[in-house]
Amino acid sequence: MPDRPSSTESKTRWWEGYLVRYLIGTPIGVVCSLAVLHSVMYFHPIRRQLLETTKQRLAIGDVSIDAPTALVLTGLGLLYCYVASAPITIIHASRMFRKSWFNRLSRYLWTICWLSAIAFVVSMAYLGGYGHVRGTSAMRTWALAILALPASWVLIAQMLCILRLHADGSQFSSSTIVGRCWDWLSINITGARFDQVTPPHANFFERFYADLARARALHAGLRESYTHMREHANSIFIALLELSLASLILFTLKFVGPDLQTRLTVVAALFFAWIVPGVFVWAQANRLESSLLNR
Repeated sequence: MPDRPSSTESKTRWWEGYLVRYLIGTPIGVVCSLAVLHSVMYFHPIRRQLLETTKQRLAIGDVSIDAPTALVLTGLGLLYCYVASAPITIIHASRMFRKSWFNRLSRYLWTICWLSAIAFVVSMAYLGGYGHVRGTSAMRTWALAILALPASWVLIAQMLCILRLHADGSQFSSSTIVGRCWDWLSINITGARFDQVTPPHANFFERFYADLARARALHAGLRESYTHMREHANSIFIALLELSLASLILFTLKFVGPDLQTRLTVVAALFFAWIVPGVFVWAQANRLESSLLNR
């Protein structure tokens, strides 16, 4: 392994980045997108018409898809995949606060999610599947609720990460009441005053990336190794988020009425809550850029 790959080599080895990251997620995104659309349109006559058309085509053995349809489905799957992966940006940007209480809590919550999923699968296998279980609809609701647990936690964790990043750079410099309340909440809710990593107002975010840049320049080979591992792990993480986000949407829609506009509004609100925290990472990137002037 070379100590420092050339810039030309890094640019041509595109499979180590975007292809690895989204290759698995795109087909899963197609399935999740269709499942969400099916649930949103569940009470609409168009859904029944499409199902009848699909059944007729399958009955005569016609499983072909024309090029425009395949292109639209691929684009839809890639778009869903990218949206589902948005929280990873925030989690990655705040990775220097690994000892924060919510990061420690996340380990226990992920363990609960895995144990719940395993327990559900084992119970279904033991009972012989849905067909032998009374209250199939209730069991499906429970399955969606379990699968939605990771996405539910990610929604909360994103806001906690944003608050912790704000607490790190906050100097109570806001001149408005709203700004000062935001400063106080960011420091006290995330426990920044008691964080063992760094005391508040220490700009640990900026110092972390400055130290990381120097370390990467000295250990390019090591960086190459952990980058490979992280990109492949990201692809699995994205697939998990896609499935969990779709489960959260389907679970929520079970409690929404048949009105199409209402169902679309609920789905749009969930997607908005899922992606809007990424805007704050843009602000943190600008903060990091500004810190260069002081070096």
